[in-house]
Amino acid sequence: MKKTEIKGSSSQDIFSGAAENNKAADQKCGEDIPVNTFFDLIEMMDIALWQLDTQYRVVWSNKKAERLYGTNLIGDFCYHAAAKKDEVCGICPARMVFDGQEKGRSEHKRINTDGEEIYIDHIAAPIKDASGNVTGALVLIIDITLRKAQEKELEATRINLEELVAARTKELKASRAKYRALYEKSNRAEKLYLSLLNSSADAIVIYDLEGQVQYISPSFTEIFGWQPDELLGKRIPFVPEPEQGPSLTEIRRVLSSNVPTRNFPTKRFTKDGRLLDIYLSASKYDGVDGTPIGLLVILKDVTSTKMMEAQLRQALKMESVGQLAGGVAHDFNNMLGVILGHTDLAMNKMDPSHPSYDNLREIHGAVGRSAEITRQLLAFARKQTIVPKVLDLNLRVEKTLKMLQRLVGEDVELAWVPGNELWQIKIDPVQIDQILANLCINARDAITGIGRITVETGNNRLDKEYCLSHAGSVPGEYVSISVSDNGQGMDKEAISHIFEPFYTTKKVGKGTGLGLATVYGAVKQNNGFIYVYSEPGHGTTMKIYLPRHVGDIMEEEQETAKAVIHHRRTVLLAEDDPRILKMAEMMLVELGYTVLAADTPSKAIRQAVEFKDDIHLLLTDVIMPEMNGRELAKRIQDTRPHLKCLFMSGYTANVIAHQCILDDGMSFIQKPFSLEELSAKIFDVLSDHPITPNSTEE
Repeated sequence: MKKTEIKGSSSQDIFSGAAENNKAADQKCGEDIPVNTFFDLIEMMDIALWQLDTQYRVVWSNKKAERLYGTNLIGDFCYHAAAKKDEVCGICPARMVFDGQEKGRSEHKRINTDGEEIYIDHIAAPIKDASGNVTGALVLIIDITLRKAQEKELEATRINLEELVAARTKELKASRAKYRALYEKSNRAEKLYLSLLNSSADAIVIYDLEGQVQYISPSFTEIFGWQPDELLGKRIPFVPEPEQGPSLTEIRRVLSSNVPTRNFPTKRFTKDGRLLDIYLSASKYDGVDGTPIGLLVILKDVTSTKMMEAQLRQALKMESVGQLAGGVAHDFNNMLGVILGHTDLAMNKMDPSHPSYDNLREIHGAVGRSAEITRQLLAFARKQTIVPKVLDLNLRVEKTLKMLQRLVGEDVELAWVPGNELWQIKIDPVQIDQILANLCINARDAITGIGRITVETGNNRLDKEYCLSHAGSVPGEYVSISVSDNGQGMDKEAISHIFEPFYTTKKVGKGTGLGLATVYGAVKQNNGFIYVYSEPGHGTTMKIYLPRHVGDIMEEEQETAKAVIHHRRTVLLAEDDPRILKMAEMMLVELGYTVLAADTPSKAIRQAVEFKDDIHLLLTDVIMPEMNGRELAKRIQDTRPHLKCLFMSGYTANVIAHQCILDDGMSFIQKPFSLEELSAKIFDVLSDHPITPNSTEE
C-alpha cells in the first residue's frame, strides 16, 4: 500500500495543534496541561500513541507506537500499518469518532515488529478545529497482552489463592518485613481476583456455609435484577420449588466431596419473575487454616441457547416428517389413481338406476376425500403445485373473511384489523385462503361459547437480534398476518406438536389434524415462517411472516373456464405401472382417442417409429426405468417434432421441477386424476395442435 508523505510536522507541533483545538477538554485547575509534560508522561507510561487524519493516515506517532508497528509509520494508513489490511477495521475506534461519537474504544489482536502476537486496547478521541469540526483523531494504543493472559489464569488463581495465603502466613511469623511484603502482594492478588470476578460475563455469587450471600458480581445484577445491598448477608429467593431438592443435593455433594460441579442444569427466577435456564458451576473454597468457609457459584444464562436448540430440533423434525409425508402421498396417489379411474369408467357405463351405482358413487367420493388428504400432506411437505401471484394481502384477506364468517358461526365475532400501506407479497392466492380458513376454524374450535377471533396484518422489519432468538427466521422485510382468539389456549407440549400431520387435540371425528400442517407447509413453501404464542386459559395467537415482494406489479385474478371435448386423435401412452397403464388406456379409449400403450420407454420409441399415421400426444409418466419422461419425449420428438407432450406423476410439478426433470411451462397432470380432469387437460395441450389431412374431427 502506498504511503502519503506528511511534511512539516513535529511531535510537538502535532500536540500543540491538538491541545489548541481541544483546549476545553484539556484544562484542569484553570490551567492547560503543558504539551511537553503530556508528551513525556505518555512516553514514561510506555503507552503507544499516534495521531490520524480523517483519512486514517498516521500524521504523528511516538516511540512506543514505532516499537509496536515499525518506524516507517508517517503517511501510512493505520489499518495497513497495524493490521496489514486494505480497508478500515470494522470496529476501528477512530471510525467511531469520525462517525460522531465523543470517543471510541475497541480491542484487537495484532502482530508486533518482533513477530509476536499481542492484544491491543485502542482508545480514540476527536481532534477539532476552532469551529468544532473534527480534523483527526488521537489514539492511545495500550498493550493488554498481560491482562489477557491473566484472565486465562483466573481459574488457577482462584483455586490456589487461599493455599498461597496460608503458606505465606506461616513464613510471616519469622519475619515482619517479609510478612508486610507478602501482605501487600496478597492484597494486590485479591484486588486482581475481585477485578476478574467483576469482569465475568456470567453471574458469580460467593456464599458462606450458611447459604448467605457474601458477594454478587455486576453480571448477576444485570441478569437477575437484584442489587448487592438487597442480598448481602441474605439468601437469594430465586430457586423454583421443583429445583430446590436437586440443587440442595448437588451443593451438599460439592461441600462434602470437595469435587466441583460444572454446568449443572437447573432453573432460576429473576427479580421480575422470569424463569431462566441456567448452567450452574460451584466449588468450595477454604480459609487460611484449610477449613471450608464458603462456596463460589457461577450461573450461566443459557435460556436463549436452549430456546434456539428447541426451535432447531423442531425444524429438523418437521423437515423429516415432511419428507416422509411427501413420499407417502406419492405412493398413495398412484393407488388412488387406479381406483378413481376404474370407478369413473364403471359409472360411465352404468345407468344411475343400477343397484351398484350408489356404491360406486360412494367409492368415488371416498377417493376424492382421500385425494384431499394427500393434497394436504403435499402442502405440509411443501410439494403442492402453486401459481404465485403478486397481490395485496389486505384485499385478499378481506375477500376471504366474508366467506369465513359463515364458517365460524354467529357466536364468534370475526374482527378484521388491516395494516396501513401494506407491502405487496407474492404467493398463490389459494394458499392465503387455505391459511386463513384453517387458522380461523382452529381458533373457532378453541372457543367455548361466545368469543372473538381477530385477524391483523402489518409491515415488519426483522433485525438480526430478533432472528437470533427466533430460529428459522431471516432478517429482512416481511408482511405479517396474525390470527388471535380468546379461547382455551395451549400448553408448551401441545405447541411443540401442533404443526405435525394428524396431531390434534380435538375429539374423534372433529378434525384430521392436517389443517395446521397445511398452514405450516404453505408458509414454508413461500419462504416464510410462523410462530405460536399461547398459554392455557389466555388464548392463542398464530403469527405468520411472508417476505415482502419488490418488483412486479400486482396481477389481477382471472378465472378461466375449462372445456371438456373428446378428440378423435392418437395418444401414445407410456407408463411402467401395469395397473395405471391399463386404467389410463381405458380412460383414453372412453374419451374417444386411439391409444398406443407401452409399459417401457423403449417400447414407446419402437411404437412411435412403426406407427405410420400421426401421433398427436405423448402421455407419459415422469419417473420410469431406462429413461425419464423428458428424455423419452426428446427421443420421439427428434422424428416427430410436432408431437405434444403431457407428463403425469404421483409427485407434484414442483418436486419434478426441483429434480430438474421438467422445466417450467411443461404440461403436467398429477395423479390421481378423474376422467373429466384428464379430458380437460388433454384439451388444453392439444388446443393449438394443427389438424393434418389424415386427422378427422367429430
